[in-house]
Amino acid sequence: MPELCREHGMSSAQFYKWRAKFGGMDASMMKRLKELDAELLKLLEIRGCLVTLDTMGCQRAIAKAIIDKEADYLLAVKGNQPRLEKAFKEHFPMSRLLQYEGDCFSTTESSHGRKETRLYVVSDVFDEFVNLSFDWPGMKRVGVVISFRQEDETIRDHAQVRYYISSKS
Repeated sequence: MPELCREHGMSSAQFYKWRAKFGGMDASMMKRLKELDAELLKLLEIRGCLVTLDTMGCQRAIAKAIIDKEADYLLAVKGNQPRLEKAFKEHFPMSRLLQYEGDCFSTTESSHGRKETRLYVVSDVFDEFVNLSFDWPGMKRVGVVISFRQEDETIRDHAQVRYYISSKS
C-alpha cells in the first residue's frame, strides 16, 4: 500500500481518510482524484493568489499549473516526494532547527486543555534544493514547521515536523 500511495502522490494517512469517507478506494480512484485536482485548477481564477495544498497536491504538474495561472503555491511535502523529504531531513535536522539563525518565528495556541507551540523556519532554496528546484516550477523557498503539544501538564515525547515548498518569494 505505501508504494501505491507514493506512486499516486498521496500519504497513507490521506488514503485512509479518503477510504473511510468514501467507503473504499483503489488505484484508479486515486488517479482520478489527482486528475480532478488538475481540472479544478483549470476552472479557478487564482491569478495573484497563494494556493496551499496538502501532500496529495504536492505534484510537479499541479505546481506547474499554478505557476502557469500566475499564482503561487505552498505545498506540503511527505514521503510521496522522497527526494524532497530526504533533502529536508538532511539539511534541517532537529538540532539545527532548534538553533536556527535565519527567518523563523513561533506561535503558541491554547484551547480545550491543550497548548501547542509551533516553530516556523523559512529559507531561500539552497544546496541540494537548488538541484531539486529544477524539477519544481517556480520553487523559491522551503519551510519547516515543528509542533510541540502539551495536554494539561503532560508534554508529548516527540515533536511533529512538517515540510513545505513554495514559489512565493
